[in-house]
Amino acid sequence: MNKIILTAAIRLLPNKLQSRAVSKALNYVISAQSLDSSKVTSLAINIIDLKKSWRFSVSSRGFEPVNDSSTHSGLVTVAASLLTFHSIQTKQDLIKALDVGELVVSGETAEKEYVISVLKAVDAHKITSLIGHGYSFLRIKRPEKWTIHNVTLQDIKGPADVGFLRDEALRLESTNLELALKLMEIAHQARPRGPFIRRKVEEYRAALKAE
Repeated sequence: MNKIILTAAIRLLPNKLQSRAVSKALNYVISAQSLDSSKVTSLAINIIDLKKSWRFSVSSRGFEPVNDSSTHSGLVTVAASLLTFHSIQTKQDLIKALDVGELVVSGETAEKEYVISVLKAVDAHKITSLIGHGYSFLRIKRPEKWTIHNVTLQDIKGPADVGFLRDEALRLESTNLELALKLMEIAHQARPRGPFIRRKVEEYRAALKAE
């Protein structure tokens, strides 16, 4: 997704509408029943490169937008670049972004660790549903899912995708060796320690070189 399109879509929305939309999204994926407001009282979402931030109070009612920009001891901030937020399309993406530090959670240790645990426990189906609603809300066409002809390393989200590429490469190795090599190379980049995939990459390269 083009960053310019995303940025324009967000900035065209009035600030109050942005805050309400983000609070609605948070309350959808993190229900008030699963949130202990005694452990965190204030949450901020920050898109670093847009210098855009939304602040929410946390209570038994869930997340509610607030205009107060002062610092509170219970404040936890969840920050990332626009493209990092956009790249989180699945629960696996969310957990990976947290683990590698692309999605940064900051605040007092106890509150921060609690928010991280809540985020990692979010229901996978709710994330998928929210992504779809997000595209509709911003009036942006959802990108088409990748195929074997346009796949890149960035499209690979987990072991299932790696296995799919490996199997497709094996299926194509007798009819389209160049495409088979491309797929196996991407699978190898995503799983560099896989001996079978590495061996097949070497085999395909040698076969193409011998032609």
